[in-house]
Amino acid sequence: MINVPVLNKLPKNYILYEGIGHEADHNSSYLNTILRADENCYSLNTKTGQFYNFGERIRLVSAYQARNNRRVIMSGSLNLCSNKFYQLSSVDGTDPLNSSNARYCQELLNWNFQFSGVLKYENIRHKRVCCVYINNNLERGWCFIRNI
Repeated sequence: MINVPVLNKLPKNYILYEGIGHEADHNSSYLNTILRADENCYSLNTKTGQFYNFGERIRLVSAYQARNNRRVIMSGSLNLCSNKFYQLSSVDGTDPLNSSNARYCQELLNWNFQFSGVLKYENIRHKRVCCVYINNNLERGWCFIRNI
C-alpha cells in the first residue's frame, strides 16, 4: 500500500465530494438539484459496461421540498460533511469549521431545518364563501357584501 495524499494544493472554495451520484425526475417541481457533477463525469455499470448517465445530469446532492414545507436533503457522499473533509477543504489548514465543506454543509442544514429560505406570509385576508341559488342551481361564490 502506497501512502499518497488525497489532494495536493486544493483550490480555494471547492466542495470535496466522494461517493455516488444519483438520477431523479427532472420534471418534478419539488425536487431540486443542489450540487451536480461536472460535465466530464459519467456513470457506468462496471459489470456490463453500460452507461447510465453522464455530465450535469448526475446529481450529487438533491433537495426535496413538499407542499407542506417539509424538507429532505439527499447526498451520495458519506464524507461530504465529515471532519476529514472539513480539514482537507480548509484553506489554511488551521480552522476546519471555516472550510468550504463546513460552510456548504452549514447552509444545507440551515435550509433543511428551515432556519433559512422560509417564506412567511403576513396580512392574509379571507372572504366568506356564500352559497347562492341561480336558476335553481346551487352556486358557490365570494361574499363581499353580506346583508343581515
